Amino acid sequence: MATLIAESGNPVIRLVSLSGLLKNLPPFWIAFALTLTETVGAGTLALPIAFATVGPLVGVGLLVILGLINLMTVSYLAEVSARSESVRTGNGFIGKLVEDYLGTYASYILRLSLFALCCTFLVAYYTGFASVLGAATGVPAPVWVTVVFGCGLMLTLRKSLTGTLAAALITGAVNITILLIISAIAMNHATVENILHMEIPGTGELAFDASHIKLVFGVVLVSYFGHLSVSNCAKTVLEKDPSGRSLKKGTVAAMLVAIVIYSVWTISVAGAVGSEALAGQNGTALIPLAEEVGPGIYLFGVVFAVLGLGMSSVHFGLGIVNLAKETFSGSDSETNTTKSQDRLSKLAAILPMFCVYLYVQWTYASGTSSFTAPLELIGVLFTPVLAGVFPVLLLIASRRKLVKENAFNTSIAVSSPWVLGLILALFIASLVLHGMVLWTSPLSQVSAIFTAVIMLALIADTLRHSTTGLSRDNSLSMMVKWGSRLST
Repeated sequence: MATLIAESGNPVIRLVSLSGLLKNLPPFWIAFALTLTETVGAGTLALPIAFATVGPLVGVGLLVILGLINLMTVSYLAEVSARSESVRTGNGFIGKLVEDYLGTYASYILRLSLFALCCTFLVAYYTGFASVLGAATGVPAPVWVTVVFGCGLMLTLRKSLTGTLAAALITGAVNITILLIISAIAMNHATVENILHMEIPGTGELAFDASHIKLVFGVVLVSYFGHLSVSNCAKTVLEKDPSGRSLKKGTVAAMLVAIVIYSVWTISVAGAVGSEALAGQNGTALIPLAEEVGPGIYLFGVVFAVLGLGMSSVHFGLGIVNLAKETFSGSDSETNTTKSQDRLSKLAAILPMFCVYLYVQWTYASGTSSFTAPLELIGVLFTPVLAGVFPVLLLIASRRKLVKENAFNTSIAVSSPWVLGLILALFIASLVLHGMVLWTSPLSQVSAIFTAVIMLALIADTLRHSTTGLSRDNSLSMMVKWGSRLST
């Protein structure tokens, strides 16, 4: 994901040898390595906290179920990317993909979603970075917020850091290694009682409490959000394997490995710390783990915080800069931006980043800082849009285009009409459930319902335009008929 949103600027450090090695890998391993390293990130630190009240075994079950759903949607993006000429030539990523297949209306939704995603991730990563460094060094967390904001602002505006594939790969590989080392240390302190702890709200004597499960869905989905990495590696992979099979198999394999890593991490940390100590944590899972295992855990935690949280915040800052530049530079890519446009785009980028900084400082001053809350917001509001609805609609639209062009349909994704319909229903239902039951803040409730309505309108628009020229594709015809019945 960082690679997609950090495509501008001249790098200070060029990982030439690693880039060459990466390009010489078989196409399957390129897709696998980049998808895995861009998927397994800082959101992992919130998983044990999200599962604190239901128990690690229930959490693993949910990780498997939602992981398999994300596995399917990432394969949809792989199929669509393999068919896209703009992706094959390197002239477009997910934004261009959406514009080509779903139109301008959908591209606006995507752009706004990505902007909100970047800002919300900044809130989470500023908070997570500050909480880990503050606990490890004793320096107050608000000071570390200022440090990460200042460094990120300097790097993003100077564009001295780029999101190359090689940089994303090495950063992600180090993060995954650290997670596995910490998991091994935690497992040595795990107890059977903590691992087997299980509480399912609404069963037995345990009354249903929305606060017990509201973190689960959002945090799990945001942890699996590596879909944008498909567009990042698609050009390189498709040059070696134009069929798209390596792209699909590599991304699917990466999601399977992510499921295993998340399951091991959840069981080991929850087994060592216990659900009671994890419940209600506002920082990362590293803090209660260090209290249980020992302060030595911070040696790894600080490295992870710098790479997984600090550097990722820079990438999302670059994402805001690029979105602002795209907005104010006009649609003609051959026209250089004027100085006034450049100043306006920088101002448009600085303002939201500064607002995020002030908001995080306010949360610390008011005692409401939280690493998990913004991740929950991302997982509930934005992940269903970017990793759920859009992949399904892109698949439908791309196959519609194949039928219109009388092209041979080489489907490489599990995509029966019932599967597509159930995936769309799941993500829409999650928005409605959070808006009407799980969330209590009026603003959050309205946001969830509003997002669901926008997604329903986008789904209806795509299905309506998919009724032409689909007689040769029974799968899509059934999907359209099924969608039409729901809309009536």
